[in-house]
Amino acid sequence: MSQIQRGNQKMKRTVCQILWDKYQIKAKPGLKIKCPFCSKSPFVVRDDNSIGRCYECNKFIIAEIHEPQYYKEFNAVLTNILYDWQAELLAQNNNNNQQARDFLIWIGELLRIL
Repeated sequence: MSQIQRGNQKMKRTVCQILWDKYQIKAKPGLKIKCPFCSKSPFVVRDDNSIGRCYECNKFIIAEIHEPQYYKEFNAVLTNILYDWQAELLAQNNNNNQQARDFLIWIGELLRIL
């Protein structure tokens, strides 16, 4: 299996490889494709093939990096919490806590980038 360097880490599987292996979707970095989660466009893979994100449902795929199994499992739990947390915040149309809501959405976006 080929490995791609990202910073000082080697990616085990790129986002495009994950899309093909798991969803049989051919993708290239930088191009828009149909989202594997919501079946809508656009799902975009970053140029370095490390992250792919849907701008319709806000779900994403992160390239697999060589790391211990427990870290992968912990990361999966945190990712699910992030999805639930963001969905709840976006569902709230209450303007009473607008600053708190904006801050939490900003933190969610920041965590997604990392």
